[in-house]
Amino acid sequence: MNMAKTKVLHISKYFYPYYGGIEDVVYTLVQAFHGDYEQHVLCFSDTRHTTCDTMEDIPVTRVGTWGKLASQPISPSYGRELHRLLQHFRPDVIHLHLPNPWVCYFLLKEDMPHTRLIVHWHADIIGRRLLYRMIRSIEKAVLDCADTIIVTSQNYQDASLPLRHYANKIQIVPNVLNVQKLQFTDAEEEQAVALRRHYHAERLVFFVGRHVEYKGIKYLIDAVPYLPEHTKVIIGGEGILTDELKRQAEPYADRVIFTGRLSDEQLRIHFRAADVFAFPSIDRREAFGLAMAEALYCGLPVVSFHIDGSGTDWVNRNGETGVVVPKLDARMFGEAIKRLLIDDNLRHTYSLNAQRWVREQFLPDKVNLLHDIYAGKALPLPEEDEAPITTKKPLNISIVLYRQEVEPLKKLVAELLKVACLRKIYLIDNSPMKSPELEHLDHRVKYVFNNGNNLGYGCGHNIAIRESVYFGTPFHLVMNADIELQAETIDYLCRFMQHNPTVGSVMPRVVYPDGRLQYLCRLLPTPLDVFGRRFLPEWLFAPRNRYYELRRSGYDKVMNVPYLSGCFMFMRTEAVLKARLFDERYFMYPEDIDLTRTIHRDYLTLYVPDVTIVHNHEQGSYKSWHLLWVHIVNMCRYFNKYGWFYDPERRLMNRLTLSQFS
Repeated sequence: MNMAKTKVLHISKYFYPYYGGIEDVVYTLVQAFHGDYEQHVLCFSDTRHTTCDTMEDIPVTRVGTWGKLASQPISPSYGRELHRLLQHFRPDVIHLHLPNPWVCYFLLKEDMPHTRLIVHWHADIIGRRLLYRMIRSIEKAVLDCADTIIVTSQNYQDASLPLRHYANKIQIVPNVLNVQKLQFTDAEEEQAVALRRHYHAERLVFFVGRHVEYKGIKYLIDAVPYLPEHTKVIIGGEGILTDELKRQAEPYADRVIFTGRLSDEQLRIHFRAADVFAFPSIDRREAFGLAMAEALYCGLPVVSFHIDGSGTDWVNRNGETGVVVPKLDARMFGEAIKRLLIDDNLRHTYSLNAQRWVREQFLPDKVNLLHDIYAGKALPLPEEDEAPITTKKPLNISIVLYRQEVEPLKKLVAELLKVACLRKIYLIDNSPMKSPELEHLDHRVKYVFNNGNNLGYGCGHNIAIRESVYFGTPFHLVMNADIELQAETIDYLCRFMQHNPTVGSVMPRVVYPDGRLQYLCRLLPTPLDVFGRRFLPEWLFAPRNRYYELRRSGYDKVMNVPYLSGCFMFMRTEAVLKARLFDERYFMYPEDIDLTRTIHRDYLTLYVPDVTIVHNHEQGSYKSWHLLWVHIVNMCRYFNKYGWFYDPERRLMNRLTLSQFS
């Protein structure tokens, strides 16, 4: 019996045969995955007409556009076409290539509970401050929804402000080359020799790329006087600055040649004919430099500018594969090219290094990691070098901290360290200041300080849950710092989960410090439940609240409940992974509702009254106007996701829950 292939929808701004670095990456990935997945590509067209065609048996939908605004294609019909494609194709994975804010807006409007969202972050939006302020919230929402964020280099991740809160879901996957595009034939070798004769040049310097401001082509032209005589500079490609650049190059008309757009065959011939590749890009809009990597693959040493926070300095290794000079210095740029042109031994050494480096880092076999990313198995590597654990220690515990009192926390940790099934405790600190006292409590306690960034409750726990997934830890306990318990309680729940593989999550009996029962097993809430509990008089809302909190159950027997409180969530790791972890769109409050109901679709989510814990229920939103506002905003996000008044899943789950007490 043949299993259905995973469906992958690639969403890019444009697609082959459109000319561009991102488009080249997407085309290479689609080719590399041919046969492994059922693929579809959605992109913009350069006309007003929407078309559907195939590229090497891969369906491609090109949505008609009416023009561009700040490099962003504008298409009134994009939302409709996206919705139609999602309904028809039903992808398991969406591979979204950014920047592309118009697409993000429409994608966020779609309900895709079972679709993994992979964001491929090619570059930040730079140089458009007013526009970026308008779309920054959309960009953040997409990053919150993403299961994994792919970045092309560590350099770029470290310098990217939009990515600074998402280190726990980032994977470094360098761009890979379309090797077939770069394979020379014997005939092309001869044409390369003929090309040098045609240009009447002793040495050739080559550049190819779009003629836009950040490519820095004007600095290459300014560098011409510093090059040896009888050296020709070949500038391939075209763009909005082509005419301006030609006027700038008029004083060097006999030395600077514009070729226009080059076919793949012409590109190979120029790579083969050239002696040095010039790459004068000047800012972080050049995040990687795919054309530079192609030149290195062909054995061309590269001269480039240093760009803070870009991956270009990693692709072209200074003093090994080429030369990196200070940005905007045309003289140093020209002199670096001259040094390579006149020193044959140095150029030959760099050429060999370049080919070796590219083959180590940028060949298509590097996309194998994407198979695991698509399947949800690949996660950022933990900081320490650990081996996967055995099931003898099947439990990790995570606690998210914010301005926590240290002594009560130490007491809790001391009790947790007595748990027989414990592998590791994660203390995820969202506080403004680090707590040195928590850094070296025990070798089984890992303290994670988020550099003063308050990532939120769910996002903080996800840092630890991802390590449980990575190390194959069977169970993960999410708990509050204001819990008091006995180690035997956790060991009992661990044995319970081991003997009941259909259970995805359990919560024990929870009481206040004075012994009063906390009613933390609930139906999935309606807007009335949330509003009434907070704003209506208790005497008026009490009957509805007793119904919502399942009080007639007696809380004296095991119950299968779709909403268990996030103060103590003992979960099966595979169930959490299937539910795609905590939804990081919520800063705090409804993330436990969201995760429990998602696990509840495929597993039992049980209340087990056989063991008891104490919870010092703070109820911060009842004491702080700020937390109340946070609560309201995040509950609005929850109802926007699942439906305010029409939520058939809520109706069904609540009805089945109540049927246990008929």
